[in-house]
Amino acid sequence: GRILSMRIADPNGSWRVDADEPRLLCPRAPDDLGLDGPYYRVVMEGTIDDFDGVTFSNATPEKGLDLNRNYPTWRPENEQVGAGPHPLSEPEVDAVVRAMTSRQNICLFNTYHTYGGLHLRPYASKADDEMPTGDLRLYKYLGECMTKITGYPCISVFHDFKYHPKQVESGASDDWAYEHLGIPGWTTEIWSLKREAGLTDTRYIEWFDWHDPADDRALLKYSDEALHAKGYVDWYPFEHPQLGRVELGGWDTLRSWSNPPDHLLETEIVPLTDVALFNLSLLPRLEHHSTQVRRLDGDAWAVRVVVQNTGFMSANVTEKAVERKIPGLEISLPDDIVIVNGDRVQKLGHPGGRADARSSTLAADDTGDRAKGEWVVQAAQGASFVATAVHPRAGTVRIPVTLA
Repeated sequence: GRILSMRIADPNGSWRVDADEPRLLCPRAPDDLGLDGPYYRVVMEGTIDDFDGVTFSNATPEKGLDLNRNYPTWRPENEQVGAGPHPLSEPEVDAVVRAMTSRQNICLFNTYHTYGGLHLRPYASKADDEMPTGDLRLYKYLGECMTKITGYPCISVFHDFKYHPKQVESGASDDWAYEHLGIPGWTTEIWSLKREAGLTDTRYIEWFDWHDPADDRALLKYSDEALHAKGYVDWYPFEHPQLGRVELGGWDTLRSWSNPPDHLLETEIVPLTDVALFNLSLLPRLEHHSTQVRRLDGDAWAVRVVVQNTGFMSANVTEKAVERKIPGLEISLPDDIVIVNGDRVQKLGHPGGRADARSSTLAADDTGDRAKGEWVVQAAQGASFVATAVHPRAGTVRIPVTLA
């Protein structure tokens, strides 16, 4: 039930036993000439494909699949490892995309992964200055709120979470949700063994390339105490069917790095639920503001119906959504009402939200959150009908009107 590491004794190996903690391995120093072994090569546990008796690779399989590279912000596989043969080739990803594109009222998207203890935001493939300014401000503000709830930093994938400094990632779900639908998308990486162990190094990717061996000792100490010594396995001999005698051990990554241990799982997850509820509280919400009816002459009546967005976010949620031309607010009267003046269906754009005026008391807090429909209708006194206001992301309001 575990996948550990294999250490293979080799005079030219890159690893040696840590002088301060014999359970750990540490990198050989650059000037270590091989006089103070033993030395080891370290690879993931398992058998070796096409083993020729001499050479083997520790690389990630080229045809490996990563579902979070299969969304329609995709690149050919020779540029993006794990992307699959074509966008939406995987049924799970195809199902998510179909579910979201068929529901215009989805306003936020969060996908949960492990690990890192982070909230990741777009873009993955380009810099922040290519994002509409209002959207970048919204992302940063929401990120600050989410960090207060969970303790997880909110960072840009492009600027802070690249696997290689000269390469970019593509095909991620949060990029797709934002770029194609105009929905703020997040990837939450649950759990950080490093942070739990007291390490404050913010090199989220580069740390794995090179770090102080003292960090490993701090991690092992935390594992011994908080993980009940289940996160790390002492090295023990094993007869490998291809390599002969090796040793198995090291981090049981599934129960240390990749996931919170069972006894810490609830503590880790509850704040993420709080974040989801917080995000729900921010959504646009269309409500009735006021109705005015005024008799003009005979059976002619001036009718004004006003609605407002009482949510924090604007009805469109993002500027990107406007770029993508999502439908706006419509206020309409029923077909059996005689209209003398005014379009039966009035298209009124996207009412704003409190997010538009949050930055300073010096900024104008105008009435951009309101929208009005106006008509002159012909009907007898006492006639009644229902005006309907609809915005795909802010909701539907049905407003009774009586001509009196």
